[in-house]
Amino acid sequence: MFKVINIFEIILDYFRNMKKDLKTIPFLANLLVIPLAIAAILYFSVNDFRKFAQIMITVTSIFIPLLLNVLIIVHYSIERTIKNKNTKNDNFIILKLEFLKHVSSTASMVVLVSTFILFLSIILVNIDYKYITITKYIFKIKSIVKSFLMFLVGFMFVNIIITFLRVYRLINFEIKEYQK
Repeated sequence: MFKVINIFEIILDYFRNMKKDLKTIPFLANLLVIPLAIAAILYFSVNDFRKFAQIMITVTSIFIPLLLNVLIIVHYSIERTIKNKNTKNDNFIILKLEFLKHVSSTASMVVLVSTFILFLSIILVNIDYKYITITKYIFKIKSIVKSFLMFLVGFMFVNIIITFLRVYRLINFEIKEYQK
């Protein structure tokens, strides 16, 4: 249970579950096209990049604990589901565990991306560009980093919505099963 956090395991698990859930076109749309569109909108509409990075520090500081709480709830729900395994329909248990696995992988990926955005934003807020002398290269690097940060923000928001939709579906699934 307590081992070193393997980031690649989180990423691979996330992509495996997303590939199971989505066909090729929605997969590319949700994970590439929509985040790129959000990134483009943000890139051309954000004038003060430092202020944007400060806002992202606040936003990720809110969403990381929120999604960690979702992961804790998923953990206890899995525990409870396994404990009650003998009293319910096996198909229900299998589907519920599959839902919980997908919620867990998506929430874990959002926490990972949000943490990366948080650290990148903290670094970008604290860089003082007037002391860096190679201005020609700094402008290119700054716009590449800005584009990458905007893409990660778009990716994070898309996956937050996916996580909440999965939690919503899980709750509806459980309510329907208990009403039977």
